[in-house]
Amino acid sequence: MTELNLNDLEHTFVKTLFSTLKSSGYDTNRIAINRKGKDILNFQLDGLYQFGRIKLNGRVTKMQIISGFGVTWYENETFDFYISQIPKWIKYINPLGK
Repeated sequence: MTELNLNDLEHTFVKTLFSTLKSSGYDTNRIAINRKGKDILNFQLDGLYQFGRIKLNGRVTKMQIISGFGVTWYENETFDFYISQIPKWIKYINPLGK
């Protein structure tokens, strides 16, 4: 994670995501994270399947939730709200296997 130069909020988010993934039976080695632009973190399973994006830097924060119904962006919510949405990311990748 150090190569991504995560700030404190990003680090906490990623740590919480990985902990939740592990407790759900996922191998976190299958998760790839890259930065889109300077602010948005992009998360992928097996380097192929994007399952979410989050921006925690700057005046505008946002989180992408993908579901079978499309893509939803939540903007300027609290950090706790974004953390509470992690199960939706896991629900989206569940059909891809653990």
